[in-house]
Amino acid sequence: MLKGSLAMMLASIALMFSMLYVAGVFDSPRKGPKVFEELKVKNDDWVHIYRDVETGCQYIRVRDGVTPRLTADGKVMCGLSK
Repeated sequence: MLKGSLAMMLASIALMFSMLYVAGVFDSPRKGPKVFEELKVKNDDWVHIYRDVETGCQYIRVRDGVTPRLTADGKVMCGLSK
């Protein structure tokens, strides 16, 4: 039951960030405070990692999909330093 709830939550978060990506939030210049910062990935044009400036949570974008970045034990990577 808990795994199903976690899967639904992660799917909802991924859907939300996919919609933000389609809306151009990640790529378009905007006025106001910076919401996400892109972290550098060595020699990789396909994978982009973003960090929420307020929460520190990290997200992975590969082409048209966005998903939360997880630690080795399956928890969402939040509040960690770069």
